[in-house]
Amino acid sequence: HRGVHPHGCAMPQASHAELPWVHGEASRPYTLEPRAKLQCCRRQPAFSGATRALALAAGLFYGCFIFSWPRAMATLTRRPATTLLWSPPHEEVKLERQPDLLGGPDSHLRLARFENFFTPDEMHAVHRAASNPGAWEVDDRGSEVNYLHQVWRIEAVLSSSFPQLYEKITSAAWAVDRLLWNNIGEFAFPEIEYIAYDVDVLGAPGKFGKHTDNDSLVTMVVLLADVADFEGGVNCFASRPKCRVPLRKGDALFFYGDRCKHWITPVESGRRVVLQMELRRSQDAAKRRASSGGRKR
Repeated sequence: HRGVHPHGCAMPQASHAELPWVHGEASRPYTLEPRAKLQCCRRQPAFSGATRALALAAGLFYGCFIFSWPRAMATLTRRPATTLLWSPPHEEVKLERQPDLLGGPDSHLRLARFENFFTPDEMHAVHRAASNPGAWEVDDRGSEVNYLHQVWRIEAVLSSSFPQLYEKITSAAWAVDRLLWNNIGEFAFPEIEYIAYDVDVLGAPGKFGKHTDNDSLVTMVVLLADVADFEGGVNCFASRPKCRVPLRKGDALFFYGDRCKHWITPVESGRRVVLQMELRRSQDAAKRRASSGGRKR
């Protein structure tokens, strides 16, 4: 039998015996004609084994990409694209108080110590900067230096999130340099590190052997831990005679890092934490340090 489709085209019709709900056979399944069944089968695409394998591989690759891309970007953004450029203030910086002058006798072996250089709030700000996602851990010491500690670079975080503290330490370094050495010219490249000697984490006494801070016009070290929290870790300098400078929490030392050889006694127990800044004369040296292998906080 042939009927007319509502749109005017002819369509096949099933016999009464093949239609449901005829003669009370409501439970009988609807049966398609062989031609209609063939048309339905053709609508389902058939995939070969190679196509299925290719689709599976593409899905796995996409999943890995989505999972790893945020982590990769997070690691990259923790490394500064360029080093910071710092210029001294146009006006002379006057120190709030005069430092204790130690070391010598040559000018490049002179040291300047400030007691209570950092307030408790400023030390808290440094700890916050070190835990910021913008801080990144580095291991860029030379093979000739005997050391065991952890280091995080934080100059970008300090300059952007704690500008007053950043200005305080750079301006103080400038003023001490004018007082003792006159090393800094029109600009320098600050490299600021948060250094931890945690014996429990390191599994051995923390140490930093005898060395100089290559290319550093002024180096600053501020003790951020209470002296009761660790044993050892006394700053030593190769002045004549050799000089040992014990620090208390918040005290700061400034010295000519490129010329004054220095080290610390081993940190035998506990956790010693310092903030260290080097004002470098060369952008190339700072870039080499900044491009050294780093990892996220």
